[in-house]
Amino acid sequence: MAKRVLVTGAANIGTAGVATIVYKWGQEFDSNILVYDYLMQKGLPDEQYQKMIQKKGGVMHTLDKKRNMISTVKWVTDTIKKNHYDTIHINSDSAYIAAAYIYAAKKAGVSNIYVHSHCTQIDDTNLVRRAIKTLLHIICKPYVCANTKMFLACSKLAGVWMFGKRNTHTSKYRTIYNGVEVEKYLLNSSSRLTTRKAMGLQNKQIIINIGRLSYQKNQSFLIKVFAKYHELHQDAVLVIVGDGELKQRLQEQAKQTGLGTSIAFLGNRSDVPELLSAADILVMPSRFEGLPVTMVEAQMASLPCVVSSNITEEAKFTAATPYVHGWNDDDWIKAIDAATKNKRVVAAKEKQSSIFNIKNSAKELQAILLG
Repeated sequence: MAKRVLVTGAANIGTAGVATIVYKWGQEFDSNILVYDYLMQKGLPDEQYQKMIQKKGGVMHTLDKKRNMISTVKWVTDTIKKNHYDTIHINSDSAYIAAAYIYAAKKAGVSNIYVHSHCTQIDDTNLVRRAIKTLLHIICKPYVCANTKMFLACSKLAGVWMFGKRNTHTSKYRTIYNGVEVEKYLLNSSSRLTTRKAMGLQNKQIIINIGRLSYQKNQSFLIKVFAKYHELHQDAVLVIVGDGELKQRLQEQAKQTGLGTSIAFLGNRSDVPELLSAADILVMPSRFEGLPVTMVEAQMASLPCVVSSNITEEAKFTAATPYVHGWNDDDWIKAIDAATKNKRVVAAKEKQSSIFNIKNSAKELQAILLG
């Protein structure tokens, strides 16, 4: 009989990076050996994901209504007890959220608790809330470190954020890189032509950004830089893929540039591989990241990337990925200009054996969760 592991962090599968990675791990596990059951207190994912989870033998535990923190913790405890879980895999950006799950799991008698870090800062547009959450994170870190069987993270930087630098140098620490399905993201020349034609951008230079419209992803800076870049390259268009709390503000900022259809907001999309083949360059001016899945996907598509130096260099595995230090507009424009001259080389064989192949990272994680 397969071991059943209760997993957190799978809210918003298909639109949130961490949730999608968690889901993909579950899909890659050998279901004869290990099966994920999902805590989804924010509701069920789209039907397509539900069917795939069920096909692998997974169960989704959901709340019938929104509850406060205390009530949610009790629900988690009751769910664990009722289903006799002895292992929980907690995926979190912050120690205070991880601590709440740990408390519930310990109260239910779970013996195997694995905490997995996915970020390096608190993402909140409000300065006061961000400061309070950061303080809570710092306060809860010792409790998290004392109660996790292993220190897991998507990058070394994310590990330091959750567990402290010292713990990332112990035998209990392991980096599990955010992998993707290699074949799905490899550059497809036919798809590139079809997608560009469908978007009416056959003769345009497409700069793409994919991610939640948020403080963390820093699209406001990208729009500012693009407005100056467009003065030099009037065939350039900026395509922003994703949704989020800053959508209205960013759309208003784009409107103020007067560039009209040269800046397009596509919302959440299910055709990201096709969009990456169609694009000419990915630009990511993130303020912070754990290890951005989008950057991995873009490199699998051999797409030149220009990224912020706030992103860990662990995420880089192709030469055509320069890092820009600071927020000088001209530095970013020069980097984008240079990157657009890079040729796209598929290198499928090398990418299949990469640590960023989801099959490889899932296999490593499966071994850890089996204890």
